[in-house]
Amino acid sequence: MIEAFFLSKRLAIECRVNGTLRVLRHVPLLKKLLPADIYSKSWIKSLVFAFKILGEIFSFFLGKIIYLAMMVALPSVIIKEEIGSAADPGSIALHIFFCLTLLGTLMHNPLFDPSEEMFTAVFLLRMDAKKYSMSNYIYALIKDAAGFLPLLVLCRLLIPALRSLRIPVILLLPLLVIGGKLIVSYLQLVLFRKKGFLFDGGAPQANKLFVAVMLLLFAAAYVPPAFGLALPQEAVLAFSAAAVPAGIFGLIMLLKADDHRRVLKYIEFKNRALRVEGEQSTAKVMKESYLKKMDGGQAEDMLPEEAAAGKSGFAYFNTLFVRRHRRVLTRTAKRQAAVLAVAFALGAAACRFIPEAGRLVGANLPKILPASLFLMYILNRGETITQTLFFNCDSSMMNYNFYRRPDVILGIFTERLKTLVLINLLPAAVIAAGLPILYLVSGGAGRGIEYAVLGVAPLAMSVFFSVHYLTMYYLLQPYTDGLAQKGVAYRIVMILTYLVCYLSLQIDALRDNSLLFGIVVCLFAAAYVPAALLLTYKLAPRTFRLRR
Repeated sequence: MIEAFFLSKRLAIECRVNGTLRVLRHVPLLKKLLPADIYSKSWIKSLVFAFKILGEIFSFFLGKIIYLAMMVALPSVIIKEEIGSAADPGSIALHIFFCLTLLGTLMHNPLFDPSEEMFTAVFLLRMDAKKYSMSNYIYALIKDAAGFLPLLVLCRLLIPALRSLRIPVILLLPLLVIGGKLIVSYLQLVLFRKKGFLFDGGAPQANKLFVAVMLLLFAAAYVPPAFGLALPQEAVLAFSAAAVPAGIFGLIMLLKADDHRRVLKYIEFKNRALRVEGEQSTAKVMKESYLKKMDGGQAEDMLPEEAAAGKSGFAYFNTLFVRRHRRVLTRTAKRQAAVLAVAFALGAAACRFIPEAGRLVGANLPKILPASLFLMYILNRGETITQTLFFNCDSSMMNYNFYRRPDVILGIFTERLKTLVLINLLPAAVIAAGLPILYLVSGGAGRGIEYAVLGVAPLAMSVFFSVHYLTMYYLLQPYTDGLAQKGVAYRIVMILTYLVCYLSLQIDALRDNSLLFGIVVCLFAAAYVPAALLLTYKLAPRTFRLRR
């Protein structure tokens, strides 16, 4: 198993180094400076490898620091000091960490995480599936424990509110993480043997139950401590101690199992099934569109209501695609709108019946627009929908030259833009209506322009992000036929987009001039749409292509 582990790591290193070199050769300012035989330069590969290792170590600890700070430490302090929970802050943090650990055993289990390296090693190079998966799994668990332990100790030392945490509890928490993942992995394997699927949210048989369990665990992490109910440290200590023998048992059973290859094959098949389904769906759409164009009638399973309305050409093609994938395209947006509506209703009720809440909302709501930009960034479905467009349509259609003609590109782009804007306007409209209503109910005495900007700015932000994502998709098309991102420029633009939205949360001057910020956002969005249409028409025939 040790030999298999080092062999798999050598393979992973080569893949990552070569991938990094390939990315560097596609950076506009570097591709002319790097020689074509860069892959044969051992010193360059060694240098890149060293930077990759340093970057992996940095990102590993940075990820855990952000997780502990934002998901555990900060909420525990807020629950204690702002909400006034009667529970001890150390117990609150421990309670949150415990519940999120249970959630993580299901949401992020390295044994069942698919990767191209796994596919290459097990199915192309015929490595032993058990040795590959178990050796890398044990390594991932050890790495998790080694990352959590020093950071948990630092949290206790640096955050005064958490100094009530006992050292024995902190020392056993990494064992809780390892033991929990090992026993859950074994139970997943038992479920796979009996039912033929994994309880990971990807199986239709258990998708709703999986979502319900995730929401329940997430709510259990934060809601009870707000009411002064938190697991005592003795209970968490007992669970952590019990996780040790449970983890050992799970590890032994996983090492004895002989169906690792079946599980990996199931995971790989599940991730590639969408590709086959997408190609079949695209072929059917093309066939039906062609039949309708040739005989002027309707093919089977068309859209009688839309066809009767006289849709044709680009509008008909886009409508047919939206109908066939309407659940993927609209389900999340509808859920977001429903959750936001409930949240605004509860907020309005709180402002109406709790005077302190009304005064607090009325004083701070006019300053919320910079934060709304980050919220609209999170809610926007642009990137997910462009992935759906590529995976289920464009990856096949881009093989035809006519599909990249300027008139075809602009026609389909315009229809898709209408669809994307309408989908993203579902949650945005709730926010646009909810903010002024909440401000009014809270007793806000603002001017009429403040109410107008509170209502219009979220809509402008939603339209901007919709146009932005679709424009970047057409101008920087980043996906390969396996839905892997290889567009360096696209990644850079997305990172910059995130940074701008995140900084809007941090700059006090924006909150102090929230009204001006909202007006500027509306004007910018109004100017961005025609510019995006022009750039798409001029440049997309050259940039909208299939990456290999």
